[in-house]
Amino acid sequence: MESRFISDVRQTAEESFSSGLYCAESVVLALAKAQGLETNLLPRAATAFCSGMARTCGTCGALSGVVMGISLALGRSESSESVQPAYEATQQLVDEFEKEFGARSCNELLGCDLGTPDGQRKFQAERLHERCARYTGKAAEIAARIIALNTILPVEPVSDTNEIRQLLSACGLPVADIVPSESLLFFGCRSGSELVGVVGLEVSGSSYALLRSLAVLPQFRNHGLGQSLIDSAESHARSLDVQSLFLLTTTAEAYFFTLGYSTASREDAPPPIKATAQLSGLCPASSTFMSKRLTGMKVT
Repeated sequence: MESRFISDVRQTAEESFSSGLYCAESVVLALAKAQGLETNLLPRAATAFCSGMARTCGTCGALSGVVMGISLALGRSESSESVQPAYEATQQLVDEFEKEFGARSCNELLGCDLGTPDGQRKFQAERLHERCARYTGKAAEIAARIIALNTILPVEPVSDTNEIRQLLSACGLPVADIVPSESLLFFGCRSGSELVGVVGLEVSGSSYALLRSLAVLPQFRNHGLGQSLIDSAESHARSLDVQSLFLLTTTAEAYFFTLGYSTASREDAPPPIKATAQLSGLCPASSTFMSKRLTGMKVT
């Protein structure tokens, strides 16, 4: 499942390019629209960046355009503000673009100089505009993902069951027992209005809870969202005087170990935890059972 924001930006950029706009114009317009910015200055401000900075063998117009889009999202408007968010995002963007395509300049990417008649003839004869369309779509996708990662909203409770089930299904996690319940709480993080990460806390009895259904969309992983979600769930558990947390995992034992969880025997699980759907049959028997004490109380 791809983020709607990311897929919409790429689609808009590709459609704009197909309609006759050039690379830089297409991507900056797509990124601006996705951020709710509508102005007749765009794509005009990007025109001279197209074709490798107006056919001077400069930076690929698609890359120049998405740098402008990142600045619209993360740039500053006053001297007292930091340039670092925009700089760091742009550095990541350029690095990913070069790894994807092997270069950043228009002439290197196309193998011709668009500022010469020979180069323009080659561009037409070899249908190199199709290559430009690929650069445009991919650059827009990379930039949209970077912007989304830099605009993640704080973790907060989530109550929309359908929204939660959709995310869990997209991440390959079971949803059969995801029903409204006072004992099953969810916390999530969003990129804009879109839910991109979630974790569940199933409170069982007065002292125990099951940490479950941790899911983050693939393109938002490895950026600390999982730990932020777990931290929020643990903090809420403490506020409820939960003494110990338990979980089942098939792939993330090492990750949870770094967060203070240790392996345990299912047979030693407290009765309220054994009674949960996750332990009573929903999760495979091969899952690793883990626990973490939130207080000094000994788990029995």
